[in-house]
Amino acid sequence: MSIKYAPDGNSLIDNTGSIITVFDARYGPLRAILSAQDGTVAENKTAADHYKYLVGEAQSNIDRGLPYAALPDKPRQKVIDDTGSVSYVAFTPSLPDVVIPAPTAPPVPGGLMGAMVAAGAGVPDRNAIMQNQVDAMFRKAFPGVTP
Repeated sequence: MSIKYAPDGNSLIDNTGSIITVFDARYGPLRAILSAQDGTVAENKTAADHYKYLVGEAQSNIDRGLPYAALPDKPRQKVIDDTGSVSYVAFTPSLPDVVIPAPTAPPVPGGLMGAMVAAGAGVPDRNAIMQNQVDAMFRKAFPGVTP
């Protein structure tokens, strides 16, 4: 059981389930521990969010093939128990990692035409292609005339 406020809103319930009023000598130290635990929640959220942002930024660059800055070590989650002792553990659930994609085949020089030639197709006659395009434009512009 952890330290929490009693239903009256002023007293605290300690880890044994006893109600500690503001007039009890144990109230001050328990209130300090509860405050530290509440602050730790915010610290852990900030550390996790910042690390997730850095990983997302690096992953975006990796996905686009760009260099990325080296990531810091994964932060550890700060835990304060009911006696006030501090420890650090791995986040649960664990923080994300950068995923390096598998390498792909390099692009063939020359684009699609280079790939066709590399696959065994003959090199096309560029002059014939251009003449066919000019003829098509002429037939469209002058439908009844033969060149």
